[in-house]
Amino acid sequence: MDNRRVLLFCAWCAPALIVLLGVGIFPVAGLVPPPSPSDSAETIQRFFSANAGAIRVGMVMVMIGSAGFIPWTIGLGHQLKQPGRDSSIATHIQTASGVIACLVGVNFSMITSLAAFRPDDVAPETTRMLDDWMWFWWLIPWPPFMVWCVLVGILILRDANAVPVFPRWTGYLSIWAAVCYTPGSLATFFKSGALAYDGIIVWYIPTVVFFVWMLIMTGYMLRGARRVPADAPVEAALA
Repeated sequence: MDNRRVLLFCAWCAPALIVLLGVGIFPVAGLVPPPSPSDSAETIQRFFSANAGAIRVGMVMVMIGSAGFIPWTIGLGHQLKQPGRDSSIATHIQTASGVIACLVGVNFSMITSLAAFRPDDVAPETTRMLDDWMWFWWLIPWPPFMVWCVLVGILILRDANAVPVFPRWTGYLSIWAAVCYTPGSLATFFKSGALAYDGIIVWYIPTVVFFVWMLIMTGYMLRGARRVPADAPVEAALA
């Protein structure tokens, strides 16, 4: 397979995973808006009991989609390489970030699937604890994502290529996105309002910003991939 096709495949993983995660979490599993952490244990249990089948299907979609983080991140790291500079450390950091993103998605789907596995056979408090755990897992591990986006922003702003793949403003966007993830930690302190894990500041802003960032970066990744000669060897490009 030639280099251009590999890079295009990596780039298209982002729209595919966003569709799988978005459809799986929202219309299929019905987890948006998230259940409130202030809801009673009985309310949470009834929700999972009434939607158990749909939640399981949705979480399978999330698990499959999460695998796309790894090739997308590797493709992004490749297109951020600069001639004449050893970027192996930066590439490894980005690859690790993609693996962490994959694990966040996979573990979120596993915890949610467990909550929907036998909700009528366990205590309501157990189901509510799993519900808390799955949203904590979605929101609180933001520091690796912050490192990822800050690194991407710095690499873009330092790009010395004559024709950069990513315009300079996307570097500032990446750093701004990293800052937007930080409210995730507030989920541990509030059970209601905008600062709870179902609130606009803690759930909606970080989640929407991250996936919008991915889509914007993907647009430029696709443009950059199409500039690569079709006969360029993939081994050299991904070295």
